[in-house]
Amino acid sequence: MPSAIITRIKKAPPLLFEIDKIMNIEPLIEAKMGLGESIIWDKKRRELLWVDVGYPSALYRHQFVDGTTIKVEFDFLLSAVVLTNRPDVVMLLTDAGLKLFNIMTEEVEHFLDVEPNQPTNRCNDCGVDSMGRLWFGTMENNMSRDNSGRSIGKKGSLYCLSDGELVRQDSGLGIPNTLLWSADDLTFYGADSMEATMYSYSYDGQTITDKTLFSDIKTNGVPDGSTLDSEGKLWNCRWGDSAVFVFNPDGTLSRKISIPALQVTSCTFGGDDMKTLFITTARYAMSEEEKQQYPLAGSVFQLKTETIGTTRNRVRII
Repeated sequence: MPSAIITRIKKAPPLLFEIDKIMNIEPLIEAKMGLGESIIWDKKRRELLWVDVGYPSALYRHQFVDGTTIKVEFDFLLSAVVLTNRPDVVMLLTDAGLKLFNIMTEEVEHFLDVEPNQPTNRCNDCGVDSMGRLWFGTMENNMSRDNSGRSIGKKGSLYCLSDGELVRQDSGLGIPNTLLWSADDLTFYGADSMEATMYSYSYDGQTITDKTLFSDIKTNGVPDGSTLDSEGKLWNCRWGDSAVFVFNPDGTLSRKISIPALQVTSCTFGGDDMKTLFITTARYAMSEEEKQQYPLAGSVFQLKTETIGTTRNRVRII
């Protein structure tokens, strides 16, 4: 049984960075997380959910109704969280398969084994298609139980959970991230952080084909999690670049938005008008010098924009 720690985290004093003269960014939560990831907006509850990856891992819920932040710790490695069609239940992606978590009772239920013949693999990033099917990537677990890093190869795969069965859609992946669909449902976007490359695929509502280079822009960092806006632009968090890059649908770079953290990991649009970009960051594997340079690393940031974001789909479970 996980232990739930309910806290009220005092909002940080405004620390503003001018972005393109029209946008400002500030910390929403100074959580000092090791590896914040997988942030999503629950419109029904008016709350943000995200995870802190590691041993132990944590699920965070920040409720905008009263400003309360709820933290629930788990002894397994939790890499991502996704909403389901059951309002009180979320799905957790872990190093021990897929699990269901009731946020009201704090009960964990095992849902499905993933790659039982590859015990050194774990789940990573995920997305949900318009039919309510979960898509997610696996990778070699790059974390030991003491949270030290491990060398990994390209032993990951991309799966779709369809009618209770896992269908492999791609393989030979290093660190799969950025699982998104275009508004017309004809294009699927993915990234392999190990290759510092983003891809697009043709999508027919069931499978992906025609894997094509979307962007392999050369920077100091690599692509991590992403979200799409209502104009079809892809907002990509950059691990090691202190930035979110915004790409046009054709893969050309539209803009770079500076973030006061070295390792920028995932983002989602939220808020009542869907114009605020919420961003997770990490402190994992940073040197002491880097931590001094980026004292807010590991925080969750909010960025007011003029752009309307898209809503994430919910996994359909029985």
